[in-house]
Amino acid sequence: MYWIFALPIFIFVVGFSIENPEEVNLVLWPFGLHTHLALPLVLLAIFTIGFLVGSFISWVRGVSKARRSRESSKEFKKLEEEVLFLKEQLAACRAHINELPKISTQQDF
Repeated sequence: MYWIFALPIFIFVVGFSIENPEEVNLVLWPFGLHTHLALPLVLLAIFTIGFLVGSFISWVRGVSKARRSRESSKEFKKLEEEVLFLKEQLAACRAHINELPKISTQQDF
């Protein structure tokens, strides 16, 4: 799904960069750096940084989802075992009830 949006943007950035080869004055404000760079280089660098940041965020989310999935699987397995144990107990209780002597509910008058 990510590539459906990223690929057209990438194609646009590359096409725009090829058609606009001018230099731009790049000022990195908090560091006081001033430099002249080609516009295509600046655009491709910004796109690449955005792609890497987005990929990292997706990876982090995937790791947390995988962890939650593993935890859920463990909990599910534990609950399945508990259900089987309770079914065995229920069967044993039913067998025990069937072994009890029958009590007549009718009284002789």
